[in-house]
Amino acid sequence: MKPLQVYKASIRIRVVTLLSLLIVVYVMLFEWRSLFLAHAVQPLVYTAKFIIPILLFIAVPLFYPCSRHFTLFILFFASFMLWGLIPSLFSGYYPETLIQWFKFLPRVLFSLVVGSYFLRRPEASIKAVKWLMVIAVLTAIQYLLLVPTSLFGIAKPVYISGARGVYYGPYGIFGNQSALMSFSNLSVPVLRLTGFWPEPSNASGFLFAVFFLAQAVYIIERKSIWWLISYLSLVCGFLTLSMAGYFAIANATLFGTIVRKKSWKNIIVVAPLAMVSVIVICFAVWGRAFVAEHYYESGGARAIAGVRGGPRAIYLEDPYSGRIGDIAKNVEVWKDNPLGIGFRIPGIDFFEDATGTAPILWLAYTGLIGGVLLCFRELQVLCPALKYSRNSELVRKVSQAWVAMFSQHMLYGDLMSPMYLLLCVLVIGMTFHRGDFAREECPNRSAKSERRPYFLKARAGK
Repeated sequence: MKPLQVYKASIRIRVVTLLSLLIVVYVMLFEWRSLFLAHAVQPLVYTAKFIIPILLFIAVPLFYPCSRHFTLFILFFASFMLWGLIPSLFSGYYPETLIQWFKFLPRVLFSLVVGSYFLRRPEASIKAVKWLMVIAVLTAIQYLLLVPTSLFGIAKPVYISGARGVYYGPYGIFGNQSALMSFSNLSVPVLRLTGFWPEPSNASGFLFAVFFLAQAVYIIERKSIWWLISYLSLVCGFLTLSMAGYFAIANATLFGTIVRKKSWKNIIVVAPLAMVSVIVICFAVWGRAFVAEHYYESGGARAIAGVRGGPRAIYLEDPYSGRIGDIAKNVEVWKDNPLGIGFRIPGIDFFEDATGTAPILWLAYTGLIGGVLLCFRELQVLCPALKYSRNSELVRKVSQAWVAMFSQHMLYGDLMSPMYLLLCVLVIGMTFHRGDFAREECPNRSAKSERRPYFLKARAGK
């Protein structure tokens, strides 16, 4: 390779690394939103949220290889936002809904820019996944430091002005423990892995998604470190003790068993895995009520099921802590306002009855038309995932990461976070470039160079 070609290749790799890092930084600004409400960092965070999309827009050309699913994904997303403007303008909460609508609008641009980049530079998607794995490893280290220092009284709760949650350690570096659980029959509190996320549910969706993404990178590069990180993320996901997390990993695993190519050898493995997944899904849905009724005296069972303190009668009457009631209230809001009430701000002093169940939330906000447009957007991810997961283990793993995050958002989320949108365009990009990875899934590989797709080995020198 000529020196000039080497130099150009080096520059190209650095640019890809930098842009993928910017993408992940932007994602984490929203994932760790509770921490970044701190008054000390708010100006920097708002500046970054404004500048990063502009930098990406300037650096990434918006033309991309013809991908029907990506084009339709953006069209349905943009149509959803345009329709959402109508109830927002005519809502009785006009200033609030319009401001909230403008907050969501840049996410269409984010999806367009990142999706275009992943389609043009598939190596960038691998870099972005590796940055996500770094965050998962740091979260695991954070929890390993939190547990002993907290139990021995070394790490104390600290107040961070403006931030939501209870943070431990110097400057709160050991993470948020607002979901900590204590039981009279347990001598120590139950520390749920939360990291800097607002809730363990958010952390679980991220970690279970990284579990599958790390396995996808392992399929490409065959490095043991990615395999280890994948299972570290899996363990950390369960340490969140989140019912939404159980639901997410079980749905993703069940999806993998359904779309997997069937053979007698595979069925022997897949059938038990599918049965376990169904059992875990049932536990995630009805586990709280079951534990509250039969195992209320067991602190361990209550910790696993998320049945916190309080009278047993309360959990028997409402084991889901008002979530079912919120869904019913949002359905009533939609019935009273068929076109939707606009992009309200969920929370105290705003839309207090907002549900955490994404489809019902958007039904209340944007009506049936908005809900249909959102469903069509999701179909642009689901269709290629179903079509190509059967013959590509790599596509299946990335699709399972999306299913895990989607499932978590079905119980606690809004299907609009940059992390979720990143997974959407990642699935579309991976299915589009599936042929570039075909050699990676061939069992007859012999040379190390044969294990790297063209854009990870030869393309830089061409």
